[in-house]
Parts: sequence; structure tokens; C-alpha cells
Amino acid sequence: MQYGIGRMGAGVFGNGAAGIELSGLFSGPASSAGTAAIAAAVMDAFREAPAGLDDENLVGFGKALPDDIRAAIETTLNSEGFYAGEPKGHFGPDARKALAAWVDAKGPLAEIPAQTAATQQTAPASGLLANEIIDRIGKKVFAQAQAAKTDKQKIAAIKQLDLLARYGDLPSRWALVRNYHQAKVVRAVVTPEKVTRYALDILVSKPAGVDKAEFEFIFDLTQIAQDRKSKVVGSATIQAIRDDPRLQDPLTLGAIMGQFAFAPDACDSVLAAAKKAGIDGLGSDGCDEDTRTALIAFAKEKGLSGVDAAARKAAADEIKTLDAQAAK
Repeated sequence: MQYGIGRMGAGVFGNGAAGIELSGLFSGPASSAGTAAIAAAVMDAFREAPAGLDDENLVGFGKALPDDIRAAIETTLNSEGFYAGEPKGHFGPDARKALAAWVDAKGPLAEIPAQTAATQQTAPASGLLANEIIDRIGKKVFAQAQAAKTDKQKIAAIKQLDLLARYGDLPSRWALVRNYHQAKVVRAVVTPEKVTRYALDILVSKPAGVDKAEFEFIFDLTQIAQDRKSKVVGSATIQAIRDDPRLQDPLTLGAIMGQFAFAPDACDSVLAAAKKAGIDGLGSDGCDEDTRTALIAFAKEKGLSGVDAAARKAAADEIKTLDAQAAK
């Protein structure tokens, strides 16, 4: 896409509406994993997204972490020779520098094994729309979103971004995923079901220019829980697994659903939706290996849900109309 996937800044639709707290990351099933396990997951997250090691960002992030998690991170850094201070959980400048040095020394996490060429990408169905139409509409929509000042203008822009996102346009999906938890005006247009499917596509596609997608997804799931709408996350996830063959790879699904464990109610929602669908062989948790295996088997047996294909087709028709109107 010519207009660039990383163009939408976090504050385009207003940071002040966020109301999100990072402490919510530790209220899901991950809270039972133990302090050391959570600290290790946080440290590994920075290996996945080293841009988050900017000191200003780390100060804010550190304040949001529980004291025992900060202390556990410092303990690990101390034991591995990166931090000479006493691990009291203060997460001061020396500890932050030590974390950055640790990430640099460890390097990025190992990549998930590559998918086969046939399932590596999930682009919009061929022949629906020419790429130049999406480029042309996309440039206008992103410019409109960045220029929006009033709520009315923002809502109009978000509706058009959502139109492109429904078609499968990754830059638009990322813009909505990144802003969903930060702005009420986005949540007024984009449903929890949609943002769940958009985020899963982003996580498995790993498009260039996207940074810290895992964190954004956890923030979105936490916001959905705060809005008491987590019930729909499970059904949207099962639909996505059926519609996207990439999510039927055990390693890929395991890595992605590992993010669910850091958000309240997300794993419970998956388990509830799976039980409602009559899926056999489920585990005791919506994110455990038995459940993931059962979800993959169910997806392969049932085939496409049709939700994604129908959304893409309807969006394509709307985009063609929009492009024709703009040409007049």
C-alpha cells in the first residue's frame, strides 16, 4: 500500500478517551502463572518490540507494572549480570538501561516457523477490486482521519477506515486495532468482534511497519473486558480460525493465544464459545493446548464460516460505489 501501514499515530483519534490501565494486563489467567513467569513474558515482549525500550516509554510502563513484577525483572537482570543494583522493584535508570542491554544481548525472539506459500498471506479475494482503487481510496481516507477535529468528522473517517478494514486492508485494520483501546469514538463504530478479527489478522500477517501489535491486542482485549463485552471475543476468534488457514497451524495459534492469557475474560470467552459450538476434546482452559488442538480440528472439519468472505464482498461493493462517486 502506497500510503503506509505505520502512518496512523496513536493519538489520531484522541488519547484522552483511553481510560486503559496497564495493570489490567495482569488480571487475566496469566496472573496465576507466577511472578517470575509474568516478568519473563514482559521481558520477552520487549525482545519482540525493542522500540518500546525508549526511556520515556519505560518510565511510564514501569509505573504501571506491579511492584513484584518490577522486582522480578530486576532479579533476572541481576542474576544474568546486567544489573548490579539490589532488586527492590524501583526500576530506576540503571535498571532500565540494564533491561535495554539485556534485550540487545538476547536479540529478537525466534520467529514462528514459516507457513507454506499457499497460506502465508490472506489478501482480499483476487478480482474483487484492483489495488489502485484501494490505494486511491486509502490515501483519501487516511488523510481525512488525520485531519478530523470534531467527533462528527472522526466518526465519518472511522466508518471509512472500517470499510477498508472489512475488505481486508491491513493499514486500515492496524489503524483501528491501534486506536480501539485509546478512543471511545473508535469503539462507537468498530465492534469488539471486528477488532478481534482485525487484530488476529495483523498478528499472523506481521506486516512491515507494525510495532508492538501484541501489546495493542492485549490492550484491546482488556478494554473489551472493561466494557463487559468479552463474551463475543470467543466466537469471533473461532470464526477467524475457520476463515484463516494460517491460524490452524498449532505453533502459530499457540503463540497468538498466549496473548489472550494476559487479558481478563479472553480465555474464558473462547472456552464458552467453543462449548456453545459443541466442539469436542476441549481442555479446562480456553487457551490451553487441548482446547487449541480441538479448535483447529473443528475449523478443519467445518471449513470456512463465511463471515470474512461475506464482509469482504459487501465492503468491495461499497468501496466501488465510493470510488465511482469520487470520480464524478
